[in-house]
Amino acid sequence: MSDSLQPDADGPRRRAVELVALTSFAILAPLLDVLGEQPDFFAAQHIEGTRLVALIATLTIGPPLILGLAEQLVGAFGQRARVGCHLAITTALMMLAALPPLNRAGDLPAWATVGMAAALAGVGVWAIHRFSPVREALGLLSIAVLILPAMFFLRPPIHTLAFAPTAVADSIRLTSTTPLVVVIF
Repeated sequence: MSDSLQPDADGPRRRAVELVALTSFAILAPLLDVLGEQPDFFAAQHIEGTRLVALIATLTIGPPLILGLAEQLVGAFGQRARVGCHLAITTALMMLAALPPLNRAGDLPAWATVGMAAALAGVGVWAIHRFSPVREALGLLSIAVLILPAMFFLRPPIHTLAFAPTAVADSIRLTSTTPLVVVIF
């Protein structure tokens, strides 16, 4: 592999693996964390069994698929446009992935947190496209797309909702009557 700054060095497969890995940490992990803490949301909406599994599968597969398709559509305008789109998507995903740990790190003003996330994303994208060991490590991290949903379904109330032989949504005591989920990065 070349160590030059060429996002297309390994082709569409590498770009897809990057999108899978980055969406796993930037979108899927925070979303499953919030939803896993709110099993009463699923019970209130009567989302259980195969509906819950299908929802989580959609949340797992949807973001990288949509972003990959968007990248391909932009690619219709030329190689440069596709490369620029891929760099913009990977930068945005790395920034999203960096925000939650930076928020937990301390009482920084919002502008500083966003600035640090942007700087980390810039360095991360540069490293991904400059050094093949970083690309390979990111490829290994794409396994998170399987591990994160498995961890979600291993939570006892979620496991009960998803895999119990009978409907259990009515047996879970609701702590709130408002069917609202807010995802905060």
